[in-house]
Amino acid sequence: MDNKPLIHRLKATSSLKRFLFFFLFDIVLIAASLYLSFFFHFDFSLNVHYTDLVIEVLPYFFVIKLITFALFRVYRMTWRFVGLYDFLNLTLALFLSGLCLVVLSIPTSLFTNLVITGFPKRILFADGVISLFLIAGLRISKRIYLEVIREKRPFKKGKRTIIVGAGNTGEMILRDMIRQDFSEYYPIGFLDDDRAKLGTSIHGVRVLGTTKNLADVISKHNVYALIIAIPNLSYKMLREIYNAAKAYHVDTIKIVPRIYDFSKPNINLKTLEDISIEDLVGREVVEVDYKGIKDFIRDKVVLVTGAGGSIGSELVIQVCAFEPRKVILLDIDDTDLHHMELKMRNMYPHLFETSHFVIGDIRDEKRLQEVFETFHPHMVFHAAAYKHVPMMEHNAKEAVKVNIFGTYTLAKVSVECGVETFVMISTDKAVMPTSVMGATKRMAEYVCGAMNGKNVQCSMFNV
Repeated sequence: MDNKPLIHRLKATSSLKRFLFFFLFDIVLIAASLYLSFFFHFDFSLNVHYTDLVIEVLPYFFVIKLITFALFRVYRMTWRFVGLYDFLNLTLALFLSGLCLVVLSIPTSLFTNLVITGFPKRILFADGVISLFLIAGLRISKRIYLEVIREKRPFKKGKRTIIVGAGNTGEMILRDMIRQDFSEYYPIGFLDDDRAKLGTSIHGVRVLGTTKNLADVISKHNVYALIIAIPNLSYKMLREIYNAAKAYHVDTIKIVPRIYDFSKPNINLKTLEDISIEDLVGREVVEVDYKGIKDFIRDKVVLVTGAGGSIGSELVIQVCAFEPRKVILLDIDDTDLHHMELKMRNMYPHLFETSHFVIGDIRDEKRLQEVFETFHPHMVFHAAAYKHVPMMEHNAKEAVKVNIFGTYTLAKVSVECGVETFVMISTDKAVMPTSVMGATKRMAEYVCGAMNGKNVQCSMFNV
């Protein structure tokens, strides 16, 4: 039994409440639209009994319009996030309903004694336009209130933020800020080097200038945060922006991860990263074949070992961006795996239901067989390893157990269970190794090389 107060239960949203709300309002708006159409048809005369005229034909308008709304799934729109696709659906529904009404109004041998037969086409046209205005207006009213009217209030929330890049990525970042009611960041404006965009607005936020104006904009608008929304920005330009922002004491500088730069990125505030030293140094730009990676991973069952570690956790995030069918996160540390569970729930809610968080040791062959027989992974990314060089000098036996024999056990089970692809995350310290950690990782590479071709494609990837 629900013990919440009645007022809270009434305020709680549900699909049924949303349907009833719009259904009842649509009935009122359909009647109002028809009444106004008669008023327009008779040149706004006050001497006509409009109510009597409306009541005669109103049932036709109710039935036809509400049926077309159902066919076009108009009642599945979300009031808060209604967009252009929803508006197009509504327009098509009203166009089809208008067309049906026109057909019924034409005198034919099939429709001869209908009340609507011979109905003025001028009223039908006016009704279509007014209906679109009223019904669409109701559905965008919440967005107008939340994104335009409410934000005109003097009190603003979140850090005052400049977004560098007024393209698709910048628009997605701004849209996510709006969804979160600017609780973390409040956008002051955009900067973009495309001069055609200067002075334009995106969701009410203006493009204030180019990146050369960054210092002036920060000083003038009292900016505390900077979000760089240009995935392919050169390191030289990135360093200039970073230095200019730091010179004016901007305490938060975020950047869009380059890995998300493919045909249909999914960018939001949670995917932003702090700028790392690798972003600022002049390394050669690596061109990533995003389409090839997506074709490789999409709709596959992927298992990642060491999924709670620094490398494994990042690997999981990158894999999820390419639409796998299912992801299995395997780790021996329950705390790290729990943190990944929380992160996945926030970043990839649509994948969370098909993600599995498994506690297990890669040295435990029986446990691995259980996992592989349960989930049948197509590919394995092996990131579980002891990797700290000085620590392994004092714990050589454990390094051998995990890095060598653990890899052997995992690769053996992968071959036996028909895994298609096995990728081991290795290290540059495995090249002419001078440490225990490097030597054990080198032996792990030999293990994978020996397994390669035994019904599985094994490869190594250095980080």
